[in-house]
Amino acid sequence: MTPTAVPTRPDDVLTALASGVIRRDRTAEPEPADLAALAVLTGSVDVDTPAGRAGSARQVRALARIDASAAQLVAAHHAARALAGPELAGGGHPATWYAHTAVPGHPAVRGTWRADGLLLSGTAPVTPGGRDRLVVDAVTPADGRPVVAVVDAAAVRSGPAAFGQRWAAPATVDLDGVLVPADRTRPGAADRTWRAYDETLHAALDLGVLDGFLTAARDFLLHHARPWHESGTDTASRDPHAIAVFGHAYAQRQALDRLVAAAIHALAPATGTPPTAAWPTADSTARPDTAAEPGPPRAAVLARWYAHHRIGQIVSAVIGVLGASGTAGRFALDRYWRDFRTHALRQPPYWTLADLDRSGDAGPAEGVDR
Repeated sequence: MTPTAVPTRPDDVLTALASGVIRRDRTAEPEPADLAALAVLTGSVDVDTPAGRAGSARQVRALARIDASAAQLVAAHHAARALAGPELAGGGHPATWYAHTAVPGHPAVRGTWRADGLLLSGTAPVTPGGRDRLVVDAVTPADGRPVVAVVDAAAVRSGPAAFGQRWAAPATVDLDGVLVPADRTRPGAADRTWRAYDETLHAALDLGVLDGFLTAARDFLLHHARPWHESGTDTASRDPHAIAVFGHAYAQRQALDRLVAAAIHALAPATGTPPTAAWPTADSTARPDTAAEPGPPRAAVLARWYAHHRIGQIVSAVIGVLGASGTAGRFALDRYWRDFRTHALRQPPYWTLADLDRSGDAGPAEGVDR
């Protein structure tokens, strides 16, 4: 994409990105024009409202149908921007890119309060994407309270690109000795709303990858695939085994679609923004991070678990009946599997099904029939 061809409308961005997706699959770094186009998408939703968060999840799904690398950048930005909250983001320019360190499986950065602010220490993984502002998930060891801090222009070190999601290379940041002014910090949230939002974004991304793959695979089946020589049919689309595999794939996609829709719906029923914990006072008797914690959000847990464990098998089964020719450069059906697998390895689910059992939740997900 050239700088002069950067779209100005979100719908036009998706169309423009679709034209060069196979070329970008071989590119480890996005061009400035690509980031400018994605900024049109990130600037079109307000993640400080429940409705905006639901809209951003649908946006990530639509983008992942075309390019999972670009969708990963946008999802990471939305999650980091939501973690910062309106009090730390302060609006900002739409082209300001956010990343965060709240990656599952890694301890929070340590923070020590001083008279002049919060002194950070530790090394942390960083989500992919632009890093104009880094939202740090920290904890103060003295009392165990979570703190969110925003660091401008952090020195992030990017690792090598993987075989999938080429734009979303792993990265780390060394925060030893970084001092954050007090007005660039806020207490960590007392509820799990943000984590549910982050997990829903990842589930929407996975579902978008499956959407895009099944569309491309069906086109290949109808116009390019050859029938199995013992199938007794003259076209691959009439092969009984291919019909059965595709039917099973679409049925599982429908189930995942309903789970993700329920998770997205759960982001937007409340009015206003999620509550933010207040700093404790001298006479406080309860810590904001331990008071009345609810169980994990069922819809988000189920959607993420199902996507994480099933999509790779669905894609592998479909490619198995299409044949190796579907992975040729002009079709590149294997890129969907590579993108999904990379995402699954680097961004595992935060909650497990056992977390639902421990919370005593045994009912169906909201908005999903048995």
